[in-house]
Amino acid sequence: MDKQWTDKIAQKLQDAAVGMQPEESKVQAFFDRREAQEERPTRRLLWVKYAAAISLLVVCGWVIVSMNNVQVSTGNGQTASATLPDGSTIAVGYNTTVSFNKLTWIFNREVALTGEAYFDVESGAKFSVVSTMGTTTVLGTEFNVHAREAYYNVACFEGKVKVRLGDQEATLTPGNGLIQRSAGEISTYQPEGDQPEWLTGEMVFKGESIHEVLNQLEYVYGIEFDRATIDGEEVYTGFFPTNDLEMALELVLVPVGLDFEQDGQTYLLKKSR
Repeated sequence: MDKQWTDKIAQKLQDAAVGMQPEESKVQAFFDRREAQEERPTRRLLWVKYAAAISLLVVCGWVIVSMNNVQVSTGNGQTASATLPDGSTIAVGYNTTVSFNKLTWIFNREVALTGEAYFDVESGAKFSVVSTMGTTTVLGTEFNVHAREAYYNVACFEGKVKVRLGDQEATLTPGNGLIQRSAGEISTYQPEGDQPEWLTGEMVFKGESIHEVLNQLEYVYGIEFDRATIDGEEVYTGFFPTNDLEMALELVLVPVGLDFEQDGQTYLLKKSR
């Protein structure tokens, strides 16, 4: 090959090499794209870590709060007492459950109630007793709440009590109470004495359904009634003691014309006339 062709080939290779050199801006753009591609998964990983940390804090917080839940429960024939973190006290009635949280108490004085309990509340922030039927709110007072299924009864003995039932609200002063049965109309009454009768060993009723009275007998004495043969429309006014079952049965059943046959802890009710 003569020198002329050799020089031409050398020149072509040199030109090609020069043409293959990338421009500086294109090189920088290439590396910028690479960095962006590497940063995206890094950012995603950081967000995942942050989300995991937040979730862990939430779970830990929930566990700590749950560990400070306090529940006091009684069965039929049992009563109990409880002292709240602020020194308020609860007398827990028969077949009743109350619960509160020690950790959040300073911010939220709230007690959940199923059953019946008497509250002696220290003055301070708002104090609420919450049940499925309604909420009773006070600042510092003495009151009794009976909340079971569709029955709600609140009696105020000292201070003022605000009761909310659905969209209705009432304020009770000492010596006044209200009752709502089966989500029906609310009626008022005047409780006697300076504390609920069950604390003094008696259960008192005024125009109460016989079924509610029988329920109370079951709660107090740990017995069970078979009511299959009675219509349950009887209304009872009277009382029974909480420490004498035989007397209690006589005081409740005789006035409404009922008798019973006993089978262990079960009492089969029947009409006596």
